Amino acid sequence: MLPIVITLYKSFSQFSADGFDPFHWYKELVRNSDMLEGLRNSVMVAAPVGLATVLTAYFLGYTVWRSRVFLLTAFCLCFLVFVPASAYALGMAELQKPAGAKQAHLSVLGLCQVGSFLPFCFVVVVIAQVVLEPTLMGACMELGATRLRLVLAVVPRMVWPIITSSLLVGVLLSINDYTRPEFLGGSTRLLSRQINSQLQSTGDYTGYAAGSVLTMMAVFAVTVLWASSKSSSESHGR
Repeated sequence: MLPIVITLYKSFSQFSADGFDPFHWYKELVRNSDMLEGLRNSVMVAAPVGLATVLTAYFLGYTVWRSRVFLLTAFCLCFLVFVPASAYALGMAELQKPAGAKQAHLSVLGLCQVGSFLPFCFVVVVIAQVVLEPTLMGACMELGATRLRLVLAVVPRMVWPIITSSLLVGVLLSINDYTRPEFLGGSTRLLSRQINSQLQSTGDYTGYAAGSVLTMMAVFAVTVLWASSKSSSESHGR
């Protein structure tokens, strides 16, 4: 918690001849065109990364769940977690050399992030598998629902808060990622790199303001998901 407290303190600390203005760096953040461009580019990458990650994790999870290859799949995904981000990015960097365009940088970066963040989203999907009652799934099958219909229509309605949280995991991890954009982002301005660059300027705390905004977004998202998940579980209980 201490690093978060320090970031929040720095973002609100501004003393000048005109007095104390706690929102000074937030105003500077809104006026900072480089930071806004970095945010826009990061969202352009993070949105498809989050969607691709959650869809892959969802269908992969329901395909291998309770199957013989589940442990093998879980092991392979765990291996991705322990692969250093720099080593993974260096290999992916070789794939983007033939193209060299800005779009190629972002697409390869997105592909690298999907592979890196997939294990975390896969764990969330497996948790969704555990909370579902087997008898409920069996009852749906007895009523004539096919396995495909269960995966596409029935299950998402029951575990949508968990699926949404998995989507947010992919999006937030992508926006806050630094190592992979540093290797694969090319000359594209991305938020994490721009925050780091902003912090190199002595006396400029705009980066702390951006970090605080991202922290508050994460807290808000977790709070909303917790409330919606609790409401969903209570409705299923009734």
